[in-house]
Amino acid sequence: MKSIIVVAAIIALLSIQHTNAEVSIGFNKTAILASANSTVTVFVILDVTNGALNMTKSVQCTSTDETATEGEDYKRVNEPITFSPGGDLSQSVSVEILTNATKGNTFSLMLSKIDNNTLALFSPKVTITIAVSVGFTKDEIEISPGPSNSTFEVEVSVTGNIAEGDTTTIQLESSNTASIANREIELLSGKNLLTVNVTILEIVSIGETILETLNLTSSASNVKISSGLLTIKIVTTDTQKGLEAGDIAGIAVGSVVIVLLAIAAATILIVVLVKKRSKK
Repeated sequence: MKSIIVVAAIIALLSIQHTNAEVSIGFNKTAILASANSTVTVFVILDVTNGALNMTKSVQCTSTDETATEGEDYKRVNEPITFSPGGDLSQSVSVEILTNATKGNTFSLMLSKIDNNTLALFSPKVTITIAVSVGFTKDEIEISPGPSNSTFEVEVSVTGNIAEGDTTTIQLESSNTASIANREIELLSGKNLLTVNVTILEIVSIGETILETLNLTSSASNVKISSGLLTIKIVTTDTQKGLEAGDIAGIAVGSVVIVLLAIAAATILIVVLVKKRSKK
């Protein structure tokens, strides 16, 4: 009889714990930066205290325009999120950001209760800001500059729409094996051809390859660098190289010989002129 009473008490205690369980659902973040032409994943978290989840809980996740426009900047979201007893404590929601989404536009995802179920929403909104994606279109290029300096072009792609009147500025930096000036560059939507000046700084041998790197950086919160490193192979030829020590010595000797020959010729000419005057 005592054992029956004990079992009943345990069951009653467990029932009270389950009844008193506090259930809340919310997003794991309040703000997200998403690149154009990408899919962003947002997580919805189940939080249970004072017990365990003993029944299914659901919320509805829907998208809402702010400055962004559904169908132009992103695809609509409207789906239920369900948590079951003994199941995962997080569920994911995916949002597709369209290719021509405009930089800086925002929209939000909202959680709402279904059938007024008894749960709390601790973080019911996440704001998504659209960023343009910027990157080099190649990982490596090869150039052969002129004797002292040269120009070449690199291609930078911008995915996403930059609104009229808006500016997107990136920083172009180099490792300075060769002299490539660091500078700020303003970009437009689509592919941008950047003209870069290069000057060979080092004394190099014929056929020697100098490896230079270019880096793209941006301090703007709505610009994401997708491929920001470019390796440049600078290959020198006989007319595109610094002078080696042997070359310098040869030129020096040649210059001395030329000077001596010029002096000798001038001396002979003076002697001839003097003789002509003496005969007169």
